[in-house]
Amino acid sequence: MNKKKIISFAMYVCTWVLLIVSFSSFWYKVNYIQSDRQVLTKFNEERILERTPNGEYSEVEGWQNANSRIHERELYSTSVSFILLAWVQITVLLLLIALSMAGALNNIRFLPFNHVIRGLGLTAITFSLIGLFVFVGLPAAKQRDCTDQHFTLCGVADQHQLYGTYNDQIEFAPQLGWIIIIFGALFNIAGTVTSFLVRYQE
Repeated sequence: MNKKKIISFAMYVCTWVLLIVSFSSFWYKVNYIQSDRQVLTKFNEERILERTPNGEYSEVEGWQNANSRIHERELYSTSVSFILLAWVQITVLLLLIALSMAGALNNIRFLPFNHVIRGLGLTAITFSLIGLFVFVGLPAAKQRDCTDQHFTLCGVADQHQLYGTYNDQIEFAPQLGWIIIIFGALFNIAGTVTSFLVRYQE
């Protein structure tokens, strides 16, 4: 069996797994230092962690119906949608490569599967990068929500930049769910580059 074909398959499997991990992990954290409170957010839920004299308190709740966070919710939904599209492309791509390994694609002549597989890889890269860069707009989305609610203090802390600190009181940064997409995209790129050196259909 062609070693490069196995390498491309392995790279895409890594991408596939990393994107699943991304869906199930939190994408963002805001840490309120003085109150010893953390808020972890992903597209469908938030986890609030709070330390009190009586111990640790943890609560998980959905936030998709939060009327005061419309723009933030839309941004998460858009970003996750593109990542999901990338995952679907990778799933189809893995199936085709598995069929190629079994020699089945050689018996199907009505589609140029070499081009199809490479095209799916390139499309998945594009969707992943769009999802990544959409999320970079999170501070602007939060600021728009703040302005829409007519709050007096908008455009500071996590409404101003994606990561950092504010007055030594608030820490905020992307978390595993978003960061891991970067590594998924890198594996995707490696698999796609390798795919141009492989013939999946003779």
